[in-house]
Amino acid sequence: MPLSTQTKDQILTLLKKVETCSRQGSFAGSEKIIAPDAVLFAPGIEQRGREQFSLKPLVFERSEVKGEGVIAWVSGECTSDGKPGRFSAVLRGTGHAWELVLLHIA
Repeated sequence: MPLSTQTKDQILTLLKKVETCSRQGSFAGSEKIIAPDAVLFAPGIEQRGREQFSLKPLVFERSEVKGEGVIAWVSGECTSDGKPGRFSAVLRGTGHAWELVLLHIA
């Protein structure tokens, strides 16, 4: 079953929280939005596990959210440290919220 509009909005809200953490330079307290086993790929970066997450200031733009059941994926354009790029993300529904499992920035 496709994701509802409400679910898509929840996922976009989570991405806004990731943006905020990246601007603040800290993912401290991010356990509610980033999975413990999350993976981040970006130019020159490969990080595994929530504790290692660090990003330069990031802005997601023109995001398209799709998914089914408890898995969602998002793709779109982004700006990372002032440079334009593209991103894809995978999120997992936990029953009460969504958490980021994979983020790829190119």
